[in-house]
Amino acid sequence: MKRFSITRVMVMEYLRREKELSGYSFMKYCRKIGIPMSSGMLYPFLRELKAEGMIVERQEGRKKIYTLSEKGWAVVEKVGGGATWIGRFRKYFYDLCITWNG
Repeated sequence: MKRFSITRVMVMEYLRREKELSGYSFMKYCRKIGIPMSSGMLYPFLRELKAEGMIVERQEGRKKIYTLSEKGWAVVEKVGGGATWIGRFRKYFYDLCITWNG
């Protein structure tokens, strides 16, 4: 059974909004909204999401760029609506971060 993690939700939501991420850009975003995030926390989740087929990776020089796969988009669309618990959670979490960090 997959473990629930706020990091997993944040990565999927970030990819839904931004379309792609690098580890550095995501950690920078987390710092901006006041959430501590280290490479030791992030990269295991990226590997897990990649192994599950939720994201794909491409190399740009030394940088790895991640995007949602078709499967990842299907999951985001399925659970991302405002009528679902994760949609409400996502909106609440995003609003909370924005409000908290003004």
